[in-house]
Amino acid sequence: FAGSCSGGLWKSTNGGNSWNIVASFPSCIVGSIAMTGNGDIYVGTGNTFEVGGNGTGGSGFLGAGLFRSTDGGESWSIVEGTEPVFLNTGSSWNAINDLEADPNDADRVWVGGDAGFGYYDAGSNELVMNEQDGVIGSLCQDIDISEDGSNFLLAMSSARVFRSTDGGATFTNLSTSTDLPSSSGRARVSVSDMDPNKCFILYSTGGGAMGGVWYSSNGGANWSEVWPANIAEYNPMGGNNQGIYDLALIQSPINPEIAFIGGVTMWKVTSVGQPEQIAFNFGFGNFDLYVHSDIHEFKTAPNGDLYIGTDGGVFKSTDNGQSFFAANNGYNVTQFYGIAHSSGMPVMGGTQDNGSMVIFGDDTFTSPQTAQDVFGGDGFDCDISQTTYADAVVVFATSQNGVLGRFDNNGVGGQFFDDEIIALQDADGNIGGFYTCVRLFEDTEDADSQQTITMVNFADSTMYDPDPNDEELVQVTLFTNNMNIPFQYTFTEDDTLHYWEQLIRPAFTSTEVYEMDPNYWWLEAQAIEDSTIECEVDSMVIDTVQVIDQIIEETVTVYWQDTIIVDDEPFIIYDSTIVVTGYDTTYMDQINYEITEECMTFYHYALDTLESVGEQKLINDPYT
Repeated sequence: FAGSCSGGLWKSTNGGNSWNIVASFPSCIVGSIAMTGNGDIYVGTGNTFEVGGNGTGGSGFLGAGLFRSTDGGESWSIVEGTEPVFLNTGSSWNAINDLEADPNDADRVWVGGDAGFGYYDAGSNELVMNEQDGVIGSLCQDIDISEDGSNFLLAMSSARVFRSTDGGATFTNLSTSTDLPSSSGRARVSVSDMDPNKCFILYSTGGGAMGGVWYSSNGGANWSEVWPANIAEYNPMGGNNQGIYDLALIQSPINPEIAFIGGVTMWKVTSVGQPEQIAFNFGFGNFDLYVHSDIHEFKTAPNGDLYIGTDGGVFKSTDNGQSFFAANNGYNVTQFYGIAHSSGMPVMGGTQDNGSMVIFGDDTFTSPQTAQDVFGGDGFDCDISQTTYADAVVVFATSQNGVLGRFDNNGVGGQFFDDEIIALQDADGNIGGFYTCVRLFEDTEDADSQQTITMVNFADSTMYDPDPNDEELVQVTLFTNNMNIPFQYTFTEDDTLHYWEQLIRPAFTSTEVYEMDPNYWWLEAQAIEDSTIECEVDSMVIDTVQVIDQIIEETVTVYWQDTIIVDDEPFIIYDSTIVVTGYDTTYMDQINYEITEECMTFYHYALDTLESVGEQKLINDPYT
């Protein structure tokens, strides 16, 4: 049995080579599955770790409780006491994250989810929740029990791990009594069916990052960290930290000291470390090491085959993780965010983590339900051109954060934006939120269209309508730009499409280098004979500034006298001195000029003569 978060319950009787829906199952929302020793099948609906679950566009949905079948899936009944309040996000039993059959009691199934942890006993029709001694926490994340029942591991709220050695009657909190982390975001637990003493725990942080892997060789009494967190090159949770969403753990069916790890990608680790990526999430099914992104669950069959539940459906390994292949034939659980239809057969949809798919309905594939992938990532809104003609199809697809693509029916195309859309991108190149919305608007009679079609005169004469008012119309068949769809164009009294047996193009001179003729836009320009350069000198006033004209000294004359004795006779001497007391500065205006030389190249186009020239004219394309 297999199920998905919105695709219902499915069954395979040939090892996953093909699947058939269990139409009797009353819900589309599958979160966990178990079969007890008495043959009863239990299916829990809803899952805490799916995105959304509140009806706002995420990939998760609210569950409908725990269901039981006693006849191999022919009919189902809800286990009394597990039905949630309808569409109430705060109700218990919206999510059942794990179901595990009790190996020592054929009537008992252990249950874990948003209602806590407990069991249902079909023999006594008794539902017992949150009464196991030593267990604390309101959310059960994961359960695993050894094949002989001697070792029982349980992950509860905040990734706290508990252990029971008495069949689930009492539990010890390992997160406080051992070296394990006291709390984290999410945990998966594994006890080997080969050796109940060999155990692994996988953690993710509250932010979804890799939280590490721990190993015990003595049933959980002691633990050692074999894969530390925060090693960038060993990160199965991906660059965007998806460990809350996708987290999976199981031990090898042939070696209990090897554990398989699932996140965005698939890895393995041993009891002494040595993490190794063993599958790759790109390759699209073309080689045997491809497993689709986002791994949620591992299960092993009694023969040792490993089944892997991913966002891309079911994958399988029959050689202990050495190679893989998709096992999805008939397993139609793809989750669609958006759908579109054409005016004919083609239909398409944007899907959760499986890109955008188109069913062309042209007998390309053996099944009419087989689709062609045209765009990767998460596919969201999509659209198909309604102005299709014959086998021409144009589809528009999106992926996360505003990515838009356009493709034809041969799959030719790709991502495209115009300048206005590119201007909206942030520093990471994203446009808008995770969910990308798009709508295609088309008009087959758009008078304001800015698209044009080239109408060419292939006749040997000028085309026009000599009398536009009579009933004899002059028409030509043109083809639209975007879809190459034929339509009839009718000449008006203003339409003349010339034909020249001989077109003489006179010589001319221009400062422009033309690739196309400026007078006959569809013709290449005439040859350039030569060119000349002419220059002119020009001056322009830049500014006017004041500069010093002259500096004049300001002086005074100092007169003085002195008496000297000559031959005992006094003599009075009179004299004067000129003393500079300052300066007087005068200014004048100085005009500054910029002198430039401007040169222009003149190209001289030669006269030529063309024979049998049909005029071309741009016509409005009404299909937009």
